[in-house]
Amino acid sequence: MADKNKFFGSRAFQKGGMAVIFTACVVALVILINVAASVLSDRFPLSLDLTVGQDYSMDLSDEYTDYLKKVDKKVNIIVCASEESFENSTFTSYMLRNLSLSDRVTGSVSDTTSKYARQVGVFVKDFAKLNSNFSISFRDPDSATDFAYVTGKYPSESFSYGDIIVECVHGVDNERYNVLHMSDYFSTEINNSIYYSYYTEAYDITGSTLASNLTSAVYVTSSENPVKLAVYTGSGCEVPDALSKLLERNNYELEKVSSFAEISGDAKAVIIASPTRDLNKESVDALDRYLKNSGNNGRNLIYIANTSSGTYYSTPILNEYLSEWGIQVTEGYVCETKDNLYNVQYPVYVAPVSAGSSYTADLDNNTKLSYPYGLFSAMKLSSEEKDYYTTESILKSSDTATYLPYSAPEDWLIDTSPITGPYDYVMQSTLVNTQSVESHVVAFAGDTFFGFDLFEKNLYQTDYLNAATFANAPLTLNIFNTLTGADEQETVEITTKTINTTSFYDKVSESGWPRAVRWVFIIVLPLVMIVAGITVFVVRKRK
Repeated sequence: MADKNKFFGSRAFQKGGMAVIFTACVVALVILINVAASVLSDRFPLSLDLTVGQDYSMDLSDEYTDYLKKVDKKVNIIVCASEESFENSTFTSYMLRNLSLSDRVTGSVSDTTSKYARQVGVFVKDFAKLNSNFSISFRDPDSATDFAYVTGKYPSESFSYGDIIVECVHGVDNERYNVLHMSDYFSTEINNSIYYSYYTEAYDITGSTLASNLTSAVYVTSSENPVKLAVYTGSGCEVPDALSKLLERNNYELEKVSSFAEISGDAKAVIIASPTRDLNKESVDALDRYLKNSGNNGRNLIYIANTSSGTYYSTPILNEYLSEWGIQVTEGYVCETKDNLYNVQYPVYVAPVSAGSSYTADLDNNTKLSYPYGLFSAMKLSSEEKDYYTTESILKSSDTATYLPYSAPEDWLIDTSPITGPYDYVMQSTLVNTQSVESHVVAFAGDTFFGFDLFEKNLYQTDYLNAATFANAPLTLNIFNTLTGADEQETVEITTKTINTTSFYDKVSESGWPRAVRWVFIIVLPLVMIVAGITVFVVRKRK
């Protein structure tokens, strides 16, 4: 027993034993840190992108993040890919093929394409960690057994590699789901040099839309009460595809009707878009009954003129009905005489300006947003005052605008055309009953407001509602949300956002971190280690 005590009290044990104990403690601490980091990383987005351009990062706006953290329903995110392939060159290969990217034509994958591919994998995993109600799983389409869950649950759907399914169960036989395809992850534009060199259409990625579209999928599937809209399909009407997508990803449910008598009572508005034939008198009477609702009002009409086709379609009966609401239609296209308000060579391709409406109040002071060129019918609000309605211009032309008649002679010149502006590009007429309940007619003077094919070629086609630099999408949502009462509910406007590309280095540079970090790692830490070493040496020497 004495020998044992003597051993533990010996100098050899104190030196070697303490070293062993210290080493064991350090190893245990490292293990605990790793376990904790692993647990936390599974639940929270802890990854930090230190690349100069934050190449693998996507910043959700505060509005999106705040909304996502408050979702109180179970949301399942299913990625149609194996987890391993979703983060390697397999996903990149499918990107080249599914999106017809330029890299596929040139035969080499660009650094930019690789970064966007990697960005998707990182973002989707971090997205699922924003809320404990979110879960993510990977199902490999190349494995029949692994993908059987997806095909069995959604037998009528056709899925491709890389698709993302967002599903939310609201109760028995009440599940809502949304499918995102690879084309929903990115915004693209055609590569003109490849088009003219190889005579084939190939595209370059210009930005990521995954953040907004994935947030939208959660919003739509987890919301219990979508806002219903009727879409009139008679008279050759067809809602612009960009508008349909914008509304659907903002929790609107579009119900097609071939007559106004079919509109359900819970439809907040009816859309008449891009007609190619006139309405008949019976249809107009049915539309009027819907809007006035037996004197109860509370109904709305969204009218969108057909200008994108470049073909004039005569609709005198419909135009006459619009005039009863104070909206006058002149048979022609608006032309601007001010250089800064029309496309360089084409005075009929004009840029709207704000009329100072309440709908544009939150957009007018945003210098990053603008309204692009479009082709607009010569429409304007009546100057004649009526007791039963009030009118408001939302977007308009300049006061010096004129118009090109549809039946203009070949020698027509804008310089000799009389000034007849201003014209209204987006306008509203409001009918109020004795109980102060309103019905509205909002008219868009051209479907080119939602997307425009400037030279009538797919090569130049632009989706204005999917461009972060244009105010068209937020204005459209302001109008629809206000008319339908959706703005009175807890909503989040899902529009395309510009990804923040400020690098980690830039961020710390702005805050003065580099100098502090340099002093800590170059001076302070080495000095601390030297002092600690000398102290340990002296203490052990004295013993």
